[in-house]
Order: sequence, then structure tokens, then C-alpha cells
Amino acid sequence: NIGPRTLRSATATVQLTVQDPPQAVMSNTSITTREGNPVHIECLASGSKPLTITWFRHNGHRILANSHYVLSNNNSLLTIVEPSFNRDHGEVLCVVENKAILNRALQRAVAEATIIVQAPRCPPAPLIE
Repeated sequence: NIGPRTLRSATATVQLTVQDPPQAVMSNTSITTREGNPVHIECLASGSKPLTITWFRHNGHRILANSHYVLSNNNSLLTIVEPSFNRDHGEVLCVVENKAILNRALQRAVAEATIIVQAPRCPPAPLIE
């Protein structure tokens, strides 16, 4: 004869944190403009938050907000107010980073766009009669 059985149960709560690595995509990868015409470049960033967006010029120098470069929309939108050939012709990089919570590793994604800056249009020469 088998005696009474006791059933026991246990519950546990587990917190699962899923981390998405950062991703970066440029809204336009090739932009042609004339010197002096404003340029707008958007970096579409995704991944686990918080995300950090940093811009770099073709020479590796970081782009900081000033009267020539305007950063808006949490740094995802770069406006070059008056592009010039010497300063802005070439590639710009958008670097998106986030920090993984568990291993505290910095994760990074990079997107690139090429800016072609052409000389300004010259007004037509006056007709000489």
C-alpha cells in the first residue's frame, strides 16, 4: 500500500534582456550639390537603447555642431549649411554605438555617404553688342 503523496510546486520569475546590436543606414549614400547649397544627410539608427550617433568627415575628424555643421534629431540628421569643395567633398561616416548591458562591450555600426560638391553655377555672361 502506498501512502499519501504530496505534490509541491515552485515558481520563479526570470528577467530576459534581449539586446539588439546597433545598425546604421544612410538615407542617401550619394549626394551631389553645388558649393553653398545646404545638404541634409540622415543616419537611420536602430538597436538597443541608448544609442549614440557620431559623425566623421572623410579625413577622420569628428564633426561637431557649429555654424557650418548642424546636428539635430538626436544627432541623426546632419545639415551642412554651406558646403565647400575643400572641406566637405568626399565621404562622411555615421557611427552608431550602444553598450551591451551584460558584458559592457561597446557595439558599433558604421554607414557611409559620399558628398560630391561642385563649383557654384556662374551666371551667364552678359551679351556684348
